[in-house]
Amino acid sequence: MAPKFYQICLALSAALVLHSGESLQRSAIAYMTEDDSFDAVSVDREVATRKIQCTTPTSAPKKSNSSIHRDHLLSVGGNYTYTWITPKGDHTVKGSLGGAQFLYEFRPPNSIYAGLSGDWRIGKPEHHGASRKIQDINVQERVGYTFSFQHDKIRLSLFSGIGVRCMPETVQLGTTYLRLTYTNFYVPVGAMFEKRYYSHFAGGLQFQWRPQVLPLVHIKPLSGAEWNLTYKLNNFYFAMPLKFIACDSKIACSLSPFFELWHDGKTTATTLSGSQGTTSLSLNLPKNKYLFAGVNLNFEFIF
Repeated sequence: MAPKFYQICLALSAALVLHSGESLQRSAIAYMTEDDSFDAVSVDREVATRKIQCTTPTSAPKKSNSSIHRDHLLSVGGNYTYTWITPKGDHTVKGSLGGAQFLYEFRPPNSIYAGLSGDWRIGKPEHHGASRKIQDINVQERVGYTFSFQHDKIRLSLFSGIGVRCMPETVQLGTTYLRLTYTNFYVPVGAMFEKRYYSHFAGGLQFQWRPQVLPLVHIKPLSGAEWNLTYKLNNFYFAMPLKFIACDSKIACSLSPFFELWHDGKTTATTLSGSQGTTSLSLNLPKNKYLFAGVNLNFEFIF
């Protein structure tokens, strides 16, 4: 007990004589020491450590480089589609299509959104001797606005634009065939939602309504006759992209299941019937309903 009391008195005396906050701190540390011996070297080390802690400024948190959200995105890839094509009053032909697609987006947070996309696929759905060889070429331009939430972990883009879809088809029944080319101008109205769940994974939803504004069909056997179709409004597209991001956040792989409903309108027309002795040919093309279900596999470059 006496040595401990002596240590306390010695520490307080040194503090009063030197009028130093540093000495007072050393005395307090010595008092809190559980050992009976006074270790001046340990106290000096403790004082120096606390001075460094007090004088070292706290560094600002570094910005994370793991964000997958940058302003530009370029995507290329392939697709697989299974389709059901049903002309009104006729049998459904079905089968597989395959192709490729590309996409460029300018998508800064809380700013203007712009995009350009194109996709192509080809296949030959069949049903009991009937077939429909089809190509599907779709190009779309988009303009809108992107909203950002939760420190850019969530982005929502709303857009509209103009699209053109060209579908050359060869309809064959036995030895008889008819070549048609459907060309549809439409207005895409859509939304894209994307959320970053982890540093290397994001998911989202995409929706588009695609009302037609100028649908046309080109009939090859009739010297290239072209007819207007009744336009259809009930065309829709849904997708659920799943994105896997590389460690540098500049390259990603996207797997996107999708479903699409598309219609071609009907036309009722006849060839020109002139003077007596000429006959008119009825051109009654039925409307078609297309169901597309498949998956897109894309490689994305984010910059």
